[in-house]
Amino acid sequence: MKIVIIGATGTIGNAVCTRLTEHHHVIKASRSSELIVDLKQPETLHNIFDQHPDVDAILCTAGRSAFGQLDSLTDEEINLGIDNKLQGQIQLVRIARRKMKEGGVIVLTTGMLAQNPNPLSSMATMINRGIEGFVEAASLDMPNMQKLHAVSPPMAKETAEKLGWQGGIPAKEIAKLYEEALTSTHQGKIFSYHRLS
Repeated sequence: MKIVIIGATGTIGNAVCTRLTEHHHVIKASRSSELIVDLKQPETLHNIFDQHPDVDAILCTAGRSAFGQLDSLTDEEINLGIDNKLQGQIQLVRIARRKMKEGGVIVLTTGMLAQNPNPLSSMATMINRGIEGFVEAASLDMPNMQKLHAVSPPMAKETAEKLGWQGGIPAKEIAKLYEEALTSTHQGKIFSYHRLS
């Protein structure tokens, strides 16, 4: 398969690229890759199909949102996740469903905070749940036998270590979720780590 991975330079995105490269033609996309894609600039999403009109799948491992107690978040911080992770991925689906070939696959990224909120995650939890609801509903109306899924990854061990935290799951293990979503025969599923444990 010819697969575009958005967020390929990130911890999880890089692990997904490594896992899928062995059996697929992987094209890396990010704000700094040869294929430039920035979720906060939806017009860059057209770059995918301008350069690779025959793409079989798009896996989005990117998306940013702010953390903090609700009263401490600025309007800019609140809009960061809405404009980037939520709206950016929605726009990706809107564009891809019109341009992808028959049977194409789109996989978005949500996150564990959808089901495990904490006092600092009001925006991240809202955005992740919004993505999951969007996937579940939009998948019921995908054209041309296209598939739409989302992965809800846990905290990557590598990211936790950078933050000085304990725990986390190695990114190479999280990458298996994206491979499972890519090859799934189902529609509109949310793939999370507990399903692989």
